[in-house]
Amino acid sequence: MSKFMIGIATTEYFDIKTTSNNAVVLSSAHGGFGFLTKLKAEYLARLGHEVHVFIPSVNYDRSINETRTIERNNVVIHLIRVSPAYTDTISKYLYYAKSMLGSIPVNKDFIQLIRDYKIELVHFEDTPIDFMSGLPNNIPSLLVFQDPWDYMDIKLLHISNLDFINLAKAGEVIFSYDSPRVPMLNRALIKHYITYVLPLRRIFRKRRNMKLFAEADFIGIKAYRLFKLKHIPPTLRNPIIIRDVPIKKSGEPTVVWIARWDPQKRPDMVYLIAKRMPDVQFYIIGKPTENCGICMDAEPMLMRKFQELPNVHVLGAVTEEEKRNLLNRAWVFLNTSIREGLPMTFLEAYAEGTPIVSNVDPDNYVSMFGVKVEKYNVDSFIKALRIAINNEYYKITGSKARQFIINN
Repeated sequence: MSKFMIGIATTEYFDIKTTSNNAVVLSSAHGGFGFLTKLKAEYLARLGHEVHVFIPSVNYDRSINETRTIERNNVVIHLIRVSPAYTDTISKYLYYAKSMLGSIPVNKDFIQLIRDYKIELVHFEDTPIDFMSGLPNNIPSLLVFQDPWDYMDIKLLHISNLDFINLAKAGEVIFSYDSPRVPMLNRALIKHYITYVLPLRRIFRKRRNMKLFAEADFIGIKAYRLFKLKHIPPTLRNPIIIRDVPIKKSGEPTVVWIARWDPQKRPDMVYLIAKRMPDVQFYIIGKPTENCGICMDAEPMLMRKFQELPNVHVLGAVTEEEKRNLLNRAWVFLNTSIREGLPMTFLEAYAEGTPIVSNVDPDNYVSMFGVKVEKYNVDSFIKALRIAINNEYYKITGSKARQFIINN
């Protein structure tokens, strides 16, 4: 088999973190999206390809002013210094103005690394704009849409951000689901259109040597409409590790929740649900995103709320094996996100024979082998969970879900 110099340009990589002494070390800094990139990179490296992963350092440390490199499991990972548009107010507004006039930012460090390492193929994991815009046209590339954001996504995220700020300040868990602050929302939408939608439309019109795919059918349709593509991108499913282990469910009703503690994932909803289900054990995996100010501000108050409940067990960051073992024992995997792409945790839960309870239902994954929550409120989540844990529903559907993942 031919060996290639492959570059993966992405926004996250699992277990990478910067430290104050300018080192790059292992950490549980990101979740499913970063783990997906790690899974692909290490698989390609095992096949004998030379693999380089390129990540904008803004997602880890905004103070980085030079590219840093680390090698893990035969994968070379480059944390590329952040553009001034992310750290300097004047540069940020110049960036907005240039985007409106059709000028797309280019990360020169990324382009130089592509040339230095003689990269022959670039795989874009979703849409790092300043990496995509400057790639030479003679280098073939492919892009997999993972989670493009449209108007409704921005609205939902805006509302959740406000609720998280309220949690951090007042310690109240509330849901203002249909009450955005219109002026702030409009500013967020304008910024999204200028700095995300318009540049990507221009890139996709311009680049002829790029193949487009989507991780799920509905995401392909969404990208087609949002970016005015010529065709709906075909679906390229994300890989999943299927362990050769028996399914051993816990002896008591057990629910697992896995996500970052950020507004989109709504860990505060888990508190409200668990408070009214004292007969069910809830295990919470994850922690706040470290460069998210409101996430870190809300963490102490949220932790205090969880500690009030004896049936809630906060585990923080765990190893991949610990996560899969817990999913294996769980009766139900609970997802409380207000919006999602097709999460890796959905695939992992099904691979461990565990049905899903969720308000979002990408490509009907939840409806197939789980219970879809009809309305985003506590009563609806509790009703769905009761269905999933009663009458051994979880055993029957969980077994079918695992077989589906194995066969597909």
